[in-house]
Amino acid sequence: MKNKLSKKERYQMSIRRNLKYFLPLAFKKEKGYFLLYLFKILLNSFTPLINIYLPALIIQQLLLSNPNITKIVIYILIIILGNNLSTMFNDLLDSKLRIVNDRLNKYLNQILNYKCLRLDYEEVEDPKIKDLVHKASEGMNQKTAGIAQPMMHLSDIISSCISIGSVIVIIITTKMYGLVLITAINTGIRLLISIINSKLDIQFYETSVRIYRKMGYFLYDLMDFKFAKDFKAYNAQSLIIKNSKQEATQIVKEYDHVARKVFHNALIQRIFSNIIDNLLIYIYLVIACFRHLIDISQLTMLVSAYATFNEAFYKLFYSIFDFRFIAEYQNSFIDFMELESHKKSGHKKVPQTITTIEFKHVYFKYPRTDNYVIENFNLKIKPNERISIVGLNGAGKTTLIKLLCRLYDVDKGSILVNGINIKKYDYEEYLSLFSVVFQDFRLISFTIKDNIEGLDDNHEALYDAFTRAGIVNRIEALPDKENTYINKWFSKDGVEFSGGEMQKLAIARAIYKDGPIVILDEPTSALDPLAEAEIYYHFNEVIGNNKTTIFISHRLSSCRFANRIIVLDGKKIAEEGTHEKLMNRPNGIYRKMFLEQAKYYQQKENEN
Repeated sequence: MKNKLSKKERYQMSIRRNLKYFLPLAFKKEKGYFLLYLFKILLNSFTPLINIYLPALIIQQLLLSNPNITKIVIYILIIILGNNLSTMFNDLLDSKLRIVNDRLNKYLNQILNYKCLRLDYEEVEDPKIKDLVHKASEGMNQKTAGIAQPMMHLSDIISSCISIGSVIVIIITTKMYGLVLITAINTGIRLLISIINSKLDIQFYETSVRIYRKMGYFLYDLMDFKFAKDFKAYNAQSLIIKNSKQEATQIVKEYDHVARKVFHNALIQRIFSNIIDNLLIYIYLVIACFRHLIDISQLTMLVSAYATFNEAFYKLFYSIFDFRFIAEYQNSFIDFMELESHKKSGHKKVPQTITTIEFKHVYFKYPRTDNYVIENFNLKIKPNERISIVGLNGAGKTTLIKLLCRLYDVDKGSILVNGINIKKYDYEEYLSLFSVVFQDFRLISFTIKDNIEGLDDNHEALYDAFTRAGIVNRIEALPDKENTYINKWFSKDGVEFSGGEMQKLAIARAIYKDGPIVILDEPTSALDPLAEAEIYYHFNEVIGNNKTTIFISHRLSSCRFANRIIVLDGKKIAEEGTHEKLMNRPNGIYRKMFLEQAKYYQQKENEN
């Protein structure tokens, strides 16, 4: 059995992991980053010494029968100049570090977003991965100040060690060893309270992740334009308000419980710290002064030294302890970034010409489910063949498309392209084979041009795709034409296209990509029958010649344009053939479905 790590070991591992991940990244992105922190360390380490030594030297001069006024003036000028220069340079460094840290944090968010876009499809649907993404973002942006906080603690640890070393020299010189004990007691109380509060915060964070993710859905996702009409039609506002109120009440209750504990702990810390700082230290030093163990100038110096020593001592241990909790928060970011893709990419180059596509004894069930959706499925598609896949809802039509596009990998069996298992092809290159219009396609709230071309810039091919998809007249009628934004997320001049228009834009995107394999999953569901008939009537012109085409449609009239129809029923192929062949089967599934649908359309026509 594998031994579990102790808390101490886990924290140490978290800190090492944090430094190992973020320090090289920071150095790579910002070459002068560590030099800025070096200057800050030196300033924070040696500036306090000015305020410890020089006031004592001034008092020594004032206690002399014949004080040296010049020395006193010089000491005062050094104190004033040193503190002002230190403040000025600290402000400059902090200003520069804020800019650099902001750049680094933006970069971290950028690679987080990029990682999200690169997730395997099955992981996108996994609630645990969604929680991890939320924790990664929350841990870096809300719970910590990104890369700045561990770097700040690291510099505080180094500067505190230097300050402590300097003050220890003073303590040894004056033999006031009791200062160490008093500082240890004060620091111990402050650290204990800080640790308790940090643990409370982490506990709250862990229990609230999913609640915050739900609230984020209510606040942001449901603001999407596509939900507005449904909300109005079905009075969903009341339902949303009820659910969001429940989540908000729960999170407020949790937070209130934690906040009250944190407040009480902080109050205890404040009382004890004030008693020690304002009473115990002065009693100790005044007694030492009365016993002639130190003089007045040393008393002044030791009061300042204690303040510096106490703060440095606390900052040292606080930085170490807080670093542990920061590392715990930021572990989620590293966990997510190091999440390995299960979609292993092969190394073979994709073929220039598609000769065959074959499903061979394919079995598949969705993750976290027990039943196979596809079972011992076999199908061979010839080059440039038009295949129509039909069947009742849940028959596995869209699943076959997801498997072919490697959004999921088969559990057993194999899918072959040109006789080679698709897993052996380079994954990115393999995806380039497909021009797809998914049933639940999405267009981004960017310009029309961006949605169709991506990073390409081919005006002629763009308008050719618009023409073939039957949307060119609509585009040309717009003031900004292809530069018009889809909806109004990013531009008040954006256009809300109808469902049919959006579907034509999705078809235009597939046409523009010009992949050798075209997949159309319910590509015309939002179009009226006339527009749909127009697309299928001019199918070769729309899609192009020399394309292997697979399409799924509930409107079986579109199947007449297919070379072969595959009818799915009960995880397998129940029938296959041309429209005419299948219609000649008296008790066939396809014939029954077609006639039922034709009867429905005839009835609707008579009603009109």
